[in-house]
Amino acid sequence: MPTIPKTKKKLDPNRDRKSRQTNAKEIKELATADIHAAMLLAEKGRKVAGIERQINLYLDSLKELRLIASGKKTPYQMGLELASILAQGQNLDTDGKFKSVVSTILTKVAKNNAWVHRLVERDRTRFCKMFIDALDTGDSQKFFEVGAALERLKTVDSGDPLRCAILELKRIAELTGTRLTLAEVAEYVNSRQTKLDGFSQLRDLCKELNYPCRSKRGDSVRRQDK
Repeated sequence: MPTIPKTKKKLDPNRDRKSRQTNAKEIKELATADIHAAMLLAEKGRKVAGIERQINLYLDSLKELRLIASGKKTPYQMGLELASILAQGQNLDTDGKFKSVVSTILTKVAKNNAWVHRLVERDRTRFCKMFIDALDTGDSQKFFEVGAALERLKTVDSGDPLRCAILELKRIAELTGTRLTLAEVAEYVNSRQTKLDGFSQLRDLCKELNYPCRSKRGDSVRRQDK
């Protein structure tokens, strides 16, 4: 009977440093082509593919759905609200404009929440079919494959929290049109308790990952529908 292997990794500083350098290059390439894969690589310190990635996508959607069910704000909603705060300081000079933006936010949040619910239901249907097919064909290996993938998702080899934080902001920017100034990016990074060597490093990483920081002097906040 197949078993889920459990091995302990020996720490090798030189190998970890080389791995981080290789990952940084791949994260840069993926940041434009496949931002979700880039975020996973930055978070886990290794590539996440196949059934492991499918499970991770489902768990992310499930986490967001649980936030919605509990009445808490999702990252998407927080991104939209941040956009309105930034816009308020720039061009929302009347009560009417601000109320209009709030109404737009609520409409988009409702649309996103419904979309997340559909994603979770779709993935549950897919996994149920996968397990039923495995039962029908006597494919016991499929269950161990899923179990092993779940265990791997709990581990982090050599993550890159700084790039991960910037990619999170890039993803929010893609969904909501929200861009931050370099100082606001630094504030977000610090809120994640991520080590930062200075604005110069942060500016270079934002450029590397193609995250366009908003100018301090009145760059308009871009918005886009989902």
